[in-house]
Amino acid sequence: MEKPRQNNLNKENLANIIHKKIGLSNVISIKIVNDLLNIFNDNIKIGNLILKNFGTFKLINKNERVGRNPKTGETHLIKERKF
Repeated sequence: MEKPRQNNLNKENLANIIHKKIGLSNVISIKIVNDLLNIFNDNIKIGNLILKNFGTFKLINKNERVGRNPKTGETHLIKERKF
């Protein structure tokens, strides 16, 4: 039985799509994708990034807390983080 094909879109696949559909070179396509993602990251760090008909992205601050491994019951400290 063959596994179903996953439709994951990563930077390389996106650059290939730009290369094939628009006809730009692979190097330029990769640079476009990297520059676009850098712009997105910079805007998310400043505040919210809202892409119409796609979604809203923002950084969320998580406080330090105690976590527990459900399998062993062992507790440990989860550090404060942003994501």
